[in-house]
Amino acid sequence: MFANLSIPKTYDVNKEWTIIRDAVDMGMKKFAPCYTSNSWKKKASWTSPLNINARNVIKEKHKLWQRYVTTKDVLVFNEYKKVHNLVRKEMRNTIQNIQRKVAAN
Repeated sequence: MFANLSIPKTYDVNKEWTIIRDAVDMGMKKFAPCYTSNSWKKKASWTSPLNINARNVIKEKHKLWQRYVTTKDVLVFNEYKKVHNLVRKEMRNTIQNIQRKVAAN
């Protein structure tokens, strides 16, 4: 069946595979997004671990943002803004508590 199929003597499977692999790698580097999924949890400006309440409010904020991005619902966005303000309030309280502890010591 394949007896009439002629493969050139200079044909190198490894060379062809390398060309295909390099093209795919280059395409992935150029077009595929590269990020760490938990990067929002670990900011360089955070010098100490967050308390559990702050982490829960931040998680809620991210969930609402993802829901807003997919649905573009105004009600979801308004809820996101409320939770965003709660996050800001919680972070300010956390910073003030740390500063109070430092001042007390």
